Amino acid sequence: MKPSQIKPTQYSPAQHRVMNLFPTPFLRGQLGFPENLLKKDIDKLISSVRKRDGKDKLSDYTSYFDQDIRDATHQLPWFTDFANIMKDTYIEFIRTQFNKDVGHLNRSDIHFFAWINRYESEHQHDIHNHVDSYISGTYYVNDTDRPIKFWNPNMAAQYAHNGREDVVQFDDLPNMQFTGCEGFQSDMMFQPSAGDFLLWPSYVMHSVPPSTSASSSTRYSISFNLKHTEPMNDTEHGDAFSYGNLFR
Repeated sequence: MKPSQIKPTQYSPAQHRVMNLFPTPFLRGQLGFPENLLKKDIDKLISSVRKRDGKDKLSDYTSYFDQDIRDATHQLPWFTDFANIMKDTYIEFIRTQFNKDVGHLNRSDIHFFAWINRYESEHQHDIHNHVDSYISGTYYVNDTDRPIKFWNPNMAAQYAHNGREDVVQFDDLPNMQFTGCEGFQSDMMFQPSAGDFLLWPSYVMHSVPPSTSASSSTRYSISFNLKHTEPMNDTEHGDAFSYGNLFR
């Protein structure tokens, strides 16, 4: 049978369907922790850092670098509930999206490194990712005009296709604005509301852009990294020997 003849002026694409393959899964949820209580606690802790070290430090908006403040955060009345929920959500995320075996784990087996943030108009965070971690996340305490920006880890596709980039929004992804087109997005800006949280693979590059307004609202958040130890096989070979005393 001869193929059908198509007139040169006739637009005739073949029957088809478009498939979105090789995704990068993010998890988005909502929690109902009391905003005023968390803001009050974050204010108290961040202010204690500034009082101790002076306000000229570039890192005075976060407790990431301050173990004493992180330890104080762990003692706050709401923190245990927060850690329990985030650890359980981590388990659900890696179990369903990455097919991880989690049957051997207890909550105490999960590393949960959390820190508080209070961004004022002068603060920003340059593009970075998180090493020595499997999943990262942020819980947004209050409504804010300060977004978080993520870069597509598959940047090779951008150079290969080099298509026209527009602002793209999807009906099923509220408060998320993409740069790119239907088939490829180079980055995404998420505009959080109070109670929103995101989890994402720790290798994804992200930043908090500088404020575009001197009257920008203060941005309160709690960020965290999660990972766990997986069982190891084939460890029985060789004689028993401890390395601990060799490198002290």
